[in-house]
Amino acid sequence: MFLHIAWVVLWDLQCSERGRIIARHGAFELNSGLCMAFSPDGRQLALGHEGCNIDLFDLQSGRILKSVNFGTSATLGISTLAYSPNGKQIAVGGGAAARVYLWDLLSDEPQARLECSDTINGVNCLSYSSCGHWIASVVGNAGVQIWRRQPEEAENWSLVSVYNRFFDIVNSIDWNPRGSLEFVTGCRDSSVRVWRIQVDEEGVKVLLVWATGFGQLCVLDSTFKDAT
Repeated sequence: MFLHIAWVVLWDLQCSERGRIIARHGAFELNSGLCMAFSPDGRQLALGHEGCNIDLFDLQSGRILKSVNFGTSATLGISTLAYSPNGKQIAVGGGAAARVYLWDLLSDEPQARLECSDTINGVNCLSYSSCGHWIASVVGNAGVQIWRRQPEEAENWSLVSVYNRFFDIVNSIDWNPRGSLEFVTGCRDSSVRVWRIQVDEEGVKVLLVWATGFGQLCVLDSTFKDAT
């Protein structure tokens, strides 16, 4: 078994030449995974690691505020996480379970579970839209799933679109923070694609706005409609 010591270092890019160590974890398996995210107000850091655990750190003191365990399944692990825009919820995915868990930080209870795929692949990455009503997730090589929170139903989420015609695995995804329903995907084939969601009387459509890859820029206006 190969072991590795996990350090978390906070860097001040304006006035510090050296980073400040805010957390140190004990030995764990080298490939067990590690992910982290800042809270929207910048006061907390969520750190996900092996054993289905997430530690929430206070950045001022460097102390752990709380630890959350998402189950005892050794196949789950934590490979990706994201805060909701209001900072009250964390979306968590990973391991061999193709699920995203939405965890309420006030009640310390799960609010919803999104079944992303029927494959045994884990969740590569996920992201909330700036309005908090959409989540984009990526599971293994199953492409991108778009989830929408149903109106007037706090934690009732529906899978409204799936796009899986990529040439390789998507390993990063993020929403435009300026409020528009646009998100970007980064793929292992070296392509970057920007997408726009359109909602009309026919349902939800995902438009490919532009893409780079294979040494050229492609500007498109293709429509991919998978569900209403």
